[in-house]
Amino acid sequence: MTSARAFLRVGRRVLFERYTFLWLFLSAVLLTLSLPPFDFSLLAWIALVPLVIILENRPVRESFWLGFIWGAVLWLLTVYWSFVYHFVALPSVVFLMSLYPALFAVIYSYVQKRINWSKLIVFPVTWLVVEHFRSIWVYAFPWNVIGYSQHCNIPLIQVASYGGVWLISYLIVFFNVSLAECWQRKGRGAAKFIPPAVLLVLAGLFYWGKQQVPPFVKPDGPSISLIQANFPIDMKFRPENIDILIKRTRELKSQEPRLVVWTETAILNYVLTEENARNKLFDLAEEMNASLLVGAPSVEMGDNNQVVYYNSALLIKPDRKIGGVYNKIHLVPFGEFLPLARKFKFMEKLEEMVNSGGFTAGKEYRLFRLDGQSFGVLICFEGVFDSLVRKFVNRGAHFMVNITNDGWSKSVASHYQHLAFAVFRAVENRIYFVRAGNTGVSAFIDPYGRFYEKSGTYSRALLTNRIGKAGARTFYTRYG
Repeated sequence: MTSARAFLRVGRRVLFERYTFLWLFLSAVLLTLSLPPFDFSLLAWIALVPLVIILENRPVRESFWLGFIWGAVLWLLTVYWSFVYHFVALPSVVFLMSLYPALFAVIYSYVQKRINWSKLIVFPVTWLVVEHFRSIWVYAFPWNVIGYSQHCNIPLIQVASYGGVWLISYLIVFFNVSLAECWQRKGRGAAKFIPPAVLLVLAGLFYWGKQQVPPFVKPDGPSISLIQANFPIDMKFRPENIDILIKRTRELKSQEPRLVVWTETAILNYVLTEENARNKLFDLAEEMNASLLVGAPSVEMGDNNQVVYYNSALLIKPDRKIGGVYNKIHLVPFGEFLPLARKFKFMEKLEEMVNSGGFTAGKEYRLFRLDGQSFGVLICFEGVFDSLVRKFVNRGAHFMVNITNDGWSKSVASHYQHLAFAVFRAVENRIYFVRAGNTGVSAFIDPYGRFYEKSGTYSRALLTNRIGKAGARTFYTRYG
């Protein structure tokens, strides 16, 4: 108990230390402005300098609190919209996600004191390890990865085909540390040469990337239509939504799409078991002479005769057959399932209280076929996981379709934050990436991260365009 009080006293002292909070606040604000929806991407290259300086030669306990406070400011500024989901969502996300920069600060402080290595090595490597860890386990939430700040910098991000968004993160952090090192040494000795040297490397990567990006040529592959219905979140459960979507799909008949994409949980009908809904979709696909990709829940009997629910995507073929079902693999913790709820009976009531969805994670990386090409489907949150996309592409996917519904956030910021992930998934794997959102942003992205058609947010839209052939598998696709 005494040690806990002492730990809290350290946190209080750090918080009210002269100018410390202002420096931490400045760093978090600069990083926030570099990320979507603001996209002042150049700010990312200086945003961490105050944090690097503040963490210099700090005891481990102080480092924890410095990292935690910095993280709390950043996450409050960037995911403020999460409060609309549930009153505990925002404080929970801020607290849990702030533990990651706190963990980073502790590891950095500990390693720096015990190994006589330059911060130019320790700081960026530690940052990258912790940032990557935040993206790879079942409760992962890889929002605010610093590399995503460069999603508009098309030439520079081409190097992601070798190192993913993580290589971009490393370059940004390394440059920040080199600036801080030069500042702290007052430009004396070798420190003054480091930032120019890093700038030279970045200029070389920028030039190389520019050479990799060919002039845009309109693709001549299969034609795909996206329906952005813009259903308000409180109207999501209306049974008549299926009829509205059928009507809007018919408006596309003259454009002769080969695939029409409806968004995540566009309808709440259990198509596999509801004959009426299934026949409506069969009739529509036959009439359009096109496949329909429909986001809808599905249900089956699991072990011990328990009913199992999935967040699914179904492919309806023009020959009145179901061309496959993909069940979402990476669910949103607390949004689609409650951790440990299946293991402890007392948590079932809590699951109902937080309205966690009660879905079960799928296991199969299902591929669908369209005019000789294979494609995978990512449902909403899954688009943020680079490893998930790599697995689909390594299994033969030529392009990816992401169906989502970001309308629940009631925030334009969340839409554009989510969109930035799609740009990197396209570049990392050199594939066409198609994104259909209920309230936006719906888009077609080429293998170099360029939008060649894009909708706005909170508006109705019908988008039709073609996709091309994917390039050869990249180094990052093969090896990660």
